[in-house]
Amino acid sequence: FYASIRHAKPMCVGLNCALGAAAMAPFLKRLSDCAECFVHVYSNAGLPNAMGGYDDTPADMARENVEFAKNGWVNMMGGCCGSTPPHIAAIYDACKVYKPRPLPVLGPPRMWLSGLEDFKVDADTYNNCGLPFVNVGERCNIAGSRKFKRLIMEGKYGELMDIAKDQVEAGAHIVDINVDDGMLDGLAAMQKFVKMAVTEPDVSKAPFMIDSSKFDIVLAGLKWNQGKAIVNSISLKVGEKLFIEHATLLRKHGAAVVVMAFDEKGQAATKEDKVRICKRSYDLLVAPPVCFPPEDIVFDPNILTIGTGIEEHNAYGVDFIDAVKTIKEQCPWCKISGGVSNLSFGFRGVNVVRESIHAYFLYHAAIRSGMDMGIVNAAEMLAMDDLDEDLLELCTDAVLNRRDTVTEDLTEMSQWFFDCKTAKKEGTAPPKRPRFCKKQPRVIFDWEKNYVPKV
Repeated sequence: FYASIRHAKPMCVGLNCALGAAAMAPFLKRLSDCAECFVHVYSNAGLPNAMGGYDDTPADMARENVEFAKNGWVNMMGGCCGSTPPHIAAIYDACKVYKPRPLPVLGPPRMWLSGLEDFKVDADTYNNCGLPFVNVGERCNIAGSRKFKRLIMEGKYGELMDIAKDQVEAGAHIVDINVDDGMLDGLAAMQKFVKMAVTEPDVSKAPFMIDSSKFDIVLAGLKWNQGKAIVNSISLKVGEKLFIEHATLLRKHGAAVVVMAFDEKGQAATKEDKVRICKRSYDLLVAPPVCFPPEDIVFDPNILTIGTGIEEHNAYGVDFIDAVKTIKEQCPWCKISGGVSNLSFGFRGVNVVRESIHAYFLYHAAIRSGMDMGIVNAAEMLAMDDLDEDLLELCTDAVLNRRDTVTEDLTEMSQWFFDCKTAKKEGTAPPKRPRFCKKQPRVIFDWEKNYVPKV
């Protein structure tokens, strides 16, 4: 709850009414532990009796409320249903000797999201592969799942909830929701999906990423979301004026925001353009009139496809990795995200190759450069230790653009995996696996190194 209203910078937050002071204690302690502002409590005079009255005497209320003051949980105290001036006077007399709760010392800025449960993105956040990385589940995205697209077109929202639940169980920290399709009423679909999702505890315990290229659909999803969500996305391609308007409105809603590396000239493909556009966006967002919290800004510098056979595409992976580090250096407290599956579109249909590429890419992007999150299929992610040695070498060459012929080798390896799948279906022997051995250096002796050619 506190994470979802924190953006409003309340002077005081607290509990009132409910079940009486004794039953409020664990909830008040939890609120006191996390609130960055003052905390209050106004309890009832016990539970209502059969006649709708309240039986706790002033002494009863004072005895139960004094524990809050003793423990230093509150700054203000009072009474709600059933309390009278004598009740309040008794609470005051019992608590006046205790000091109010001190305001906590604030740590460094951090992204603090929430569904039914809160989720802090900080140094202790790791994914199911051991990376310091936030998994944003892609399977509730029309572009990320053919099954999701089919079910939402058929209006089978109950089955869609199962997809969302499976993602969270598989390791998604955040659930991405995207219903953009020319054959679908995206506004109605987003509203219906989010309305249903917030009633499913196994789904709505995770924060949502409201994902659409249409701002009216973003707002529709955001208004039905009960926690603090991330909006994906806004960008400078609409111009500075509208960009600032969108960002200001999202800040009022309390959402974090993904900012795409687009501007009026188009999509950023090179490292230089990614850094330039993200820095320009950052400077606009953190300055007046927007004053967006920098820890709630997530840049997507565009993960583009490698291994397409087009030479200029070969550097897209390493350019992204290098750009991430520079953006993080120039834009304090920002986060970096991206659609990881975009990287390997050239190898669709061969998941082991795709997930191997992703594993190597994320290891470098997260460990070496500080990428914070990405849209992934959490259930199929591989760790670096899961990769076969030859496939690891191919992925290294492809992601870091170490040699020109790696696309052909990865295509051959992909075909082998596909042929193995076909052979299994047909009950025939699998083909021989192609070998791609890393060339090892040989020993060089001093007499070789020191050889002087004879004239």
